[in-house]
Amino acid sequence: MTKTLRICIADDSSIIRGIVTRLLQSHDHLQVVSAATDGVVAIEHAKQHKPDIMILDIEMPNKDGLSALPEIVRCSPNTKVIMASTLTKKDSDIGKKVLALGATTYVQKPASGEAGEMDRFSRELIHIIHDLYPEYGTPTDLTPLRVAPRTNTTPSTHTATARTKPAGTPIHAVAIASSTGGPQALATVFEDLKNSLTHIPIFITQHMPRAFTVILANNLGSLSGKPCKEGADGELVREGLTYIAPGDYHMRVSKQREGIRIHLDQGEMVNFCRPAADPMIESLVESYGHHLLLVVLTGMGHDGLKGAQLAHQVGCTIIAQDQDSSVVWGMPKAVVQAGIAHHILPLKDISSKIKRLCEGGK
Repeated sequence: MTKTLRICIADDSSIIRGIVTRLLQSHDHLQVVSAATDGVVAIEHAKQHKPDIMILDIEMPNKDGLSALPEIVRCSPNTKVIMASTLTKKDSDIGKKVLALGATTYVQKPASGEAGEMDRFSRELIHIIHDLYPEYGTPTDLTPLRVAPRTNTTPSTHTATARTKPAGTPIHAVAIASSTGGPQALATVFEDLKNSLTHIPIFITQHMPRAFTVILANNLGSLSGKPCKEGADGELVREGLTYIAPGDYHMRVSKQREGIRIHLDQGEMVNFCRPAADPMIESLVESYGHHLLLVVLTGMGHDGLKGAQLAHQVGCTIIAQDQDSSVVWGMPKAVVQAGIAHHILPLKDISSKIKRLCEGGK
């Protein structure tokens, strides 16, 4: 018998509670077990119901979501908390705290009641739930979830591993792809990269909605002591900077006479994502060739595989996060099982490997 995912909603907006409840209960195996109007009630519901998921608004009366979050995590540690907020760039200091306090991920609430905003919010929420519980299948539009049996994620003993490249190949740029669990993984990597790689640009695609990518950029910049920003359309790449694909935009680069230039677009979703890692990686391979270092971190699905295959063909070095340290071993697993990962490493060892490779070592 298939498990039903039990979900609590905590939001002071009756409109949002109604929309989310109708959305979730229209999907197979999702059940809304309670709705709370403030943080105090949300804590009580977490204690009482021990839900699989809690969708927790940040801005609520009596006790806001940020204050309630640590208590929810403490009393129901197996609950995956999805923070929901209308955060904007001016709220970045609050946004930095969300993951540190125990939230699994977050979704941006509709800024208005327009149909397009509601549709975007609904799709992102369903995709997040699928990321957290991949056994419930791959989302296609907003059709009911179809349960797919969980496959064994332990790599086969026959899985091929790419031959390690010889030392000495200079690295001119680093590309990082991540999704579910990625913000925490990126924070670990960048804290360990503190004040290093000042001569190399880093490019990141993290599956994340609008407003939160600038928060991520600010957080990674603070942790690493390196300038980190959202990529801007048309800007020239500078050494030592980290560029993050803005939410809802694919980020690509091109090699031009004056240097490497960034391009943003809102073309069709790739692998159900925008931004997607594959477009970024493919363009970086075209611009940097085998001088690109590719890192694939935790995440659901296989975004980044196509780009990794192209990177492998031209001789790039590829690092994949291992299963045990991944929140969801989907994206790195796809690269490992394709036999194109040169290094399969726990999260704690990835930054040191990046530094060694960028300094010409093994």
